[in-house]
Formats: sequence, structure tokens, C-alpha cells
Amino acid sequence: QTIPAYSGVAKATGGMVVFRLSSAVTHTVIHIEITSTGNPAGYVQVSNLILGTAVEWDGIDVGAEVSYENQGQSYLRKFLTKPTWKINLSGMDTTSYYEVWEDFCLAASDRRGFLFIPIYGDTFQQKRSAFVSMVGAPKMTFITGDIYTLELTVTTIQ
Repeated sequence: QTIPAYSGVAKATGGMVVFRLSSAVTHTVIHIEITSTGNPAGYVQVSNLILGTAVEWDGIDVGAEVSYENQGQSYLRKFLTKPTWKINLSGMDTTSYYEVWEDFCLAASDRRGFLFIPIYGDTFQQKRSAFVSMVGAPKMTFITGDIYTLELTVTTIQ
């Protein structure tokens, strides 16, 4: 598969490239080769490379709570403050929870990072990416019939 290399995009504008493979990768080793043929500098700078499994949902419910956790003082920065979100993913049925989300919660709650990817094509979906880890335990709440809400508290990994 070929992935186009982008250059000259400031971080503030969201210079993130997300690429999905057309089929699942089952190999134990993955070779990644990034080239930029039209780049006069001859190299491409990559700040973060995240490989993983995609878990899809419609997005985070409206009304997410955001707090800013102060991590104290360090020699490099006076205050290391991390945004923390309490979010809900609602409209989940029993099958999607047990076939997809239970494995995700078990893996993510084991201090692993995961990435929220923005959806730019829809006005009502999230517009920011966030590389986060779970804080505390995920909570599944019964709503009605076969519909549940998954509540997560996540904090930014810096």
C-alpha cells in the first residue's frame, strides 16, 4: 500500500494523516517505508507513528465533561496539565459491546494508549484528535431494551 507523505503542515492545524489498510494485517512484522519524491529536503519528519486496530463508533455523545488535571511542577514546564474527558458512547447493543467493546475496554484499561480520530465530514462529530489513556474503570449502563451506554474517563498522553 502507498501512503502519501505530507509536509509543511503546522501542528496547530492538525497535521495528522490517518491511513486505513484495505484489509486486516495478520503478519507478525510490518515494514513501513515513507518516501517523499517531490521533497527537496530529501527526508520526511514523523513525530508519532501509531499502529493499531480500529474500533468504530458514531462518536462521543454531546455533553462530555472536560477537566484539567494539574500534574505538579517539573524542571521543564512549570505545570504539566493534562486535559481529561468524561465521555459517553451511547446506543450500543449487547452484541456490539460483547463482540467489540469488551475487548477494547479490557485492553485499554491496562494502561494502553488509544487514539480518537476526528471525523471532518460530519458537522456533529468530533473535530479533534486525542491520544489518550483510560483513567479508572469503564462503566456500562443499561438504558432500555437492548441499548447501553459506555462511560469512559480518559486523559491525554503527553
